[in-house]
Amino acid sequence: MSKRNLPQKRPKPLTLFYWAMTILSVATAITAAELITRLLHAEAIASVLLCAVIVCAWLGGFGPACLAIALALLAFHYYLLSPINSFTWKNPLFLFDVGVAEVPRLVLFSITSFIVASVISAQRKTTEALRRSGGELKAAIEAQRRTETELLHSEMYLTEAQRLSRTGSFGWNISTGEIFWSDETFRIFGCDPAAKPTL
Repeated sequence: MSKRNLPQKRPKPLTLFYWAMTILSVATAITAAELITRLLHAEAIASVLLCAVIVCAWLGGFGPACLAIALALLAFHYYLLSPINSFTWKNPLFLFDVGVAEVPRLVLFSITSFIVASVISAQRKTTEALRRSGGELKAAIEAQRRTETELLHSEMYLTEAQRLSRTGSFGWNISTGEIFWSDETFRIFGCDPAAKPTL
């Protein structure tokens, strides 16, 4: 079957939610930065946008976090390049147009954002893997309990059947030389069940 004939995967609705949430969180961060700047006269765009990147990395993973970083850099483009607070055409290589004082801040924000996004998304993946492993372990424990219960019932039925039919059973582990008798075999031979049977 060729790849053209394979059904195409559509993005899961939850994945689309993560991407929409990324755009919304960056927009919320920009709005919060604008309010902080106007009301408190403090410039908080970098820290608020870093919070948006953290939220996106935690909820959506590394991909949405990278989109949040790109949108944050666009916000920096809007707030730091002259003419400030406008999206008029600016040099695409805006790093060279940014004032010398703003370059370290922009570079530090970019590096910090990528490190934080990668660490948080790795932690998110590990948390999901642990949650899946925990679920699988619970299912395995439940299956083992069911098996033990069925084995116990089977052993009880065998003991009762041997008692009613007055037949016993035995086993012999050749490698260790150990001999096993059923309760009914002990009764038939009149031996104490605590005694070790021998040849």
